[in-house]
Amino acid sequence: MPKYRFLNPSDLQQFEKEFIDYLIVNGIDASGWEKLKEEDKDKAERIVELFSDVVFEKIMRKTTYLFNYSGNTVFALKYLEDKAQLFLVEVFGESPIEACEDALVKAMKENPAMAISRFQEKSYKTERELEMFRLMEAGALVSDGHLFEYLLESQSN
Repeated sequence: MPKYRFLNPSDLQQFEKEFIDYLIVNGIDASGWEKLKEEDKDKAERIVELFSDVVFEKIMRKTTYLFNYSGNTVFALKYLEDKAQLFLVEVFGESPIEACEDALVKAMKENPAMAISRFQEKSYKTERELEMFRLMEAGALVSDGHLFEYLLESQSN
């Protein structure tokens, strides 16, 4: 069972070069891969599973910020080595939540009363990367951290 999830065929296509390199590093050339898929489907599936975990692990380790919204509630998250930090933002009235984080930051700078935010920290219950992955599978997006850092700066002023 994969740590994260299997890459779907479309994902695998995006990582075709990396997958070929992965196979080569594991001593499997193109003809060997075709033969393996035909003769030992379980082993071929296990190789795709392991490759999927490698890809997601790399993505999760490089990611620091996530962003999610539901209705007029925004979640801006920062994942540190030992804990997660969260700003929960409630936005009032019309807002550019769905447009992008930068539009929301701009709107909040122009009208600070349009939202209230609360800051929280929490320790990880599982691995950092798994917690991030679960949120991403539930709809959270990788962020550049602009909104989170703006909120952090606003809080300290």
